[in-house]
Amino acid sequence: MLKRMKELTPIMFVAIVLFLIMPIGKSFAASFVDGEYDMTANALHANKDEPSVAADYINEGAKVIVNGGEVELQITVPKSEEFSMYSLKKQGASEKKEEDDSNLYYKFNLDERDIDSTIINVVTSYEVPSMDFVHENVDFRFQINGLDKIEKESGNGEKDESEEKTNGDNDVSDSETEGNDSKTGGKGEDNSGKKTEDNPKTGDETPIILLTIVLLGSGAFLVRKFTVK
Repeated sequence: MLKRMKELTPIMFVAIVLFLIMPIGKSFAASFVDGEYDMTANALHANKDEPSVAADYINEGAKVIVNGGEVELQITVPKSEEFSMYSLKKQGASEKKEEDDSNLYYKFNLDERDIDSTIINVVTSYEVPSMDFVHENVDFRFQINGLDKIEKESGNGEKDESEEKTNGDNDVSDSETEGNDSKTGGKGEDNSGKKTEDNPKTGDETPIILLTIVLLGSGAFLVRKFTVK
């Protein structure tokens, strides 16, 4: 048992260190701005880039709804006596449907892979009463066009318009100050006579570094302890 512990201790130690130093990612959808975005969703055959039989009965105009870190595609199917759709869902997911007097609205959660590929695989069941035709569990795909319209939150390296305007005003003010200093023989000093300095780096990374050092030291101590025994 002791020998086994000796073998596992370094592995467990490395795993803990990697867990702490690896950045913790957030949901990909959290970077999107909440809202509704107009899209085009083309119904295609499951294995070829041609319109599905159901395409004639599904509106190409669709919406992507971003709300609280979730992304949903909404498809509209007009109610008709010629065509009756009674099931439509994303493969491997449960059906989400709403309706009013004129339309059926089907919603599909989109994950990062769906966004990247612009394709979702769905399955449907429908009926064509005039032809006495029922087709169940038919696989096809939606090709989603317009996903690049989804707005993204500003990242650390980006500035919004108000910040840029503020910074621009500050730059103008600084330029005027420097001009006045040059006229009076100053060296870019403020009114108190002290040289202006850039904001120092904050110590936000200190806790992670400290934890890593503590873990490294603890791991080395444990390994040595078990080795000596």
